[in-house]
Amino acid sequence: MTLTELLLALVITSVLGITVLRAMMALSGSAAAMETQQDHSVELIGLYKLFAMDLLHADKYKPAENGFTLRTNSCLDEKTMRFRHLPSVVTYEVKKLGSRNCLIRTQRQGGKVLTNLVCIDVSNVRFGIKKMAPGVPENWLPVPPSREVRVRLENFGRTEAFGYRLK
Repeated sequence: MTLTELLLALVITSVLGITVLRAMMALSGSAAAMETQQDHSVELIGLYKLFAMDLLHADKYKPAENGFTLRTNSCLDEKTMRFRHLPSVVTYEVKKLGSRNCLIRTQRQGGKVLTNLVCIDVSNVRFGIKKMAPGVPENWLPVPPSREVRVRLENFGRTEAFGYRLK
């Protein structure tokens, strides 16, 4: 074996090693992306169920600058975290916690107040009126037949819509 043949074998082995390394890095990157997508899907399913219970039983709402308030017959039990059919007022709003925007759900039922962190990295949440205009009435408005909530998730750069169309 000559020096040229040894050098050629070394180059071929190096190229093969780099190719295998790139393939492994690509696979690990796609696995991480799939994990993130699965976490995101689980989060959306939970968010959908939460909005579904509140929207399905809502009869009135008030828009706000950073969210909305619903008058509903759906109440999250503080101890069991299950929904009960009791009248309550539920507010969804985006608040800054530290450096992150978070979707907060506040429920008032009787004299009790229950506040939950629903989702992190939310830039806005909207229901009913498309855009807040100055002078939006402070009165309760009837819930429209098309009950759709739009949530803008920052990390994923897209808007998710949750809702029902009632006949």
